[in-house]
This record gives sequence, C-alpha cells and structure tokens, in this order.
Amino acid sequence: MSKKLLAFKYTYFDSVHFDAVKTMKLFQDDVPYSAERITDNDEQAIVKWILSNVQCRDLIFSEITHTPGAHKDSILDNSFPKSIRPEGGDIDFVMPEGDNPSKAVCVEFKKVKVQIDDDGRERVNNLSKLKQLIQQGNKRRSQGFYKSYICAVALIDSHQYKSPNVLVRGMEGKDIKKFYNLDSIGGVHNDVGIILAEIAQPTGKSFNEMFGFGVCKLKDAVILEQRPRLTEDVQELFKGL
Repeated sequence: MSKKLLAFKYTYFDSVHFDAVKTMKLFQDDVPYSAERITDNDEQAIVKWILSNVQCRDLIFSEITHTPGAHKDSILDNSFPKSIRPEGGDIDFVMPEGDNPSKAVCVEFKKVKVQIDDDGRERVNNLSKLKQLIQQGNKRRSQGFYKSYICAVALIDSHQYKSPNVLVRGMEGKDIKKFYNLDSIGGVHNDVGIILAEIAQPTGKSFNEMFGFGVCKLKDAVILEQRPRLTEDVQELFKGL
C-alpha cells in the first residue's frame, strides 16, 4: 500500500526583548519557561489567535480562497444571527470572498491536543471529536454556503522533545495518524473541503513569542450557488465593516 504524502506550508516566528539581552538569539532552547501553553486554549481562542497573526491568517486564507483581498473582513461566531446558525451549534468563522456576500466561505475548527511527557511519550487528546467536526461541516454545507470547510488544528506542546533543532519538534507518535488521515475517517460530504493545521510550541517560551504554524489542504471545497436568504444575512452582517 502506497503512503500518502502531505505537504504543509509552514511559517516560524520568534521574538526577542532587546532591553533584556545583549545579543540576539532566535529559536534557542535556553529560554525561561512560560505558563502560557498553546494546549490550554479552547477553539474560539485558537481561531482568534490565528486571525490576529498575519503569518498564520494568510496561510489559512491562501488555502480557502484564490481571490485577492478576500480576507479583508471576517467574523467569528459570537456575531452571527440565528438565521445564519439555525442548527448544529455555533459557526467558528465566516468571510465573504472578495467582499462578495454571495460568496461566503464558512470554516469550522476543532482542536487536537498533543503534549509530550517528561519521558518523551506523546499524549494525544480530542481525536474522538473529529467526527463531530465532520458533522458540523456537513451541516454548514446543507445551509447553503458558497464554500464550506472543516479545519482540524493540532496544538502541539513539544518543548520536552530533545531534538537540538527546535524547528523540527512536531508530532512523532503513531496515535496522531488519525489526525493526518482526516479525509479517510468517512462521512465528509463531497462538497466539504478539509484543512489540517498545526500550531507548535517547541520550547518553554510563550506561544505568543515563539511558534511554528503549518497548513495542509487535504481537499478543496466544491463551489456551490449560495442560497439568496443566506446572502442577504451575510450582507447585513458585514455592513459597515
């Protein structure tokens, strides 16, 4: 059986407080431990974090749209009227592609937590929730969005790995295979697109000061003719932004 090759687009970020150091060193392991761990965040906080980081936001948007300027405005779930989210819980993210309300792109996110124990063993949590993510994506497609995606996000706290190169500290265990094979779980509607994302925290440094972020599109969403009522709601939602 042939192996599937996944190509992630990756970006890395590190920062230095110049008032605290005499020489600038980036992507080093000898940093003070921060209690700010990426794995402690819920889905809404993660989506907000991605959208607030230009590098991460642009990587995600490059996979879900090919229209220049498509990410000018976006809205998270707490702003959606019930007419846009009538069933299936909250919607994580919506944006009109190219500022066109008749081309609303909807993305549902679900996190998977990956933590490394002191002995180097990998603990993976929330894999069982990927089926719920698939159900949510199918419901968004049935609502009539222009494009509907699901995005599984692996939150990786890998500072316990002993690799001398902090940039390669990602997921290594066998338990994570289900994450990488999200398109093989079954039940995803043919029209729903599938995105994988990784946020790696490779050292003790806060994830707000050093991180790796990668995106891989397993499957593109099929473009649908958006329902007129949904277009009216999206136009009203984004009015004045």
